[in-house]
This record gives sequence, structure tokens and C-alpha cells, in this order.
Amino acid sequence: MGYSANGTKIKYYLTDRNSLKNLKEIKKFIESAKSELGNNNYYSAKSFYGNINPIFKKLPKDMKKEIYKNIVGLSNKLDLFYINKLLDKAEFSIQNKNKAAAISAYNEITGLYKRVPLGYKSQVLKKCNELRLNLSEKNGK
Repeated sequence: MGYSANGTKIKYYLTDRNSLKNLKEIKKFIESAKSELGNNNYYSAKSFYGNINPIFKKLPKDMKKEIYKNIVGLSNKLDLFYINKLLDKAEFSIQNKNKAAAISAYNEITGLYKRVPLGYKSQVLKKCNELRLNLSEKNGK
């Protein structure tokens, strides 16, 4: 079956309008989440992201393929944003001599850092290394 201009199979326009509606809704949630991240509203963005999975499960396999990359990209952006928030929190904690809070933030960062792709890691690598060094210096003193 052929594709329309935007990549969605024509058969869905003819037979499965519900799947099209679900796909549109997912795209709307993705855009809303990105917009909220752009406004530094992490928890609101995360809320929009949380609405995606139940709808995604209802999509036909070929539609899932079409939108999956966008969903993963959003997930990575959310993780990167949160890593940056944790880095700020850890830095603040170190400045205020709250080593336990800094270590807690660092431990959470390492878990998130492991699952983001290399391109995203490179955006926070320097700050993560600085935090690790700051924590190890504080341990030595």
C-alpha cells in the first residue's frame, strides 16, 4: 500500500481512522513535552511523555515504527535535562558542604548517564567529570 506525503500509509486514511487519531495525539504530546522542556518545565514535560505509552501500545506495528524514533528522542532529551538539573543540585550541595546530597545526586546521574546515547553523553561529560573530581577531592580532605 502506498504512503501519503507525510509518510503515513494511505490505508489508515481509508480504514483505520482511530489509529490516525492516536498517532496525532502522540505527536501532540511529543510537541507539548518539547515545548515544556524549552520553558524549563521538566515535570510538566515528563507528564506529557507519560501519556504517550498507553496510546503507543494501541498503534499498529508499522505506525509504531514511524513514531518510535521521536519518542526515544524525547526520552533522551528528558534524561539529559534531568541530568543537568541533578548536576546543578550536586554543585549547589557541594558549595553548601552537603556531601551526602551531592553523592546522592551523583549516583542518580550515573544511572541516567548509562542509558543515554553517546551524543547526549557528550553534552554533560565535562560537568559529570568535574563533579566526580570535586567529590573525590572532598573525600580526600
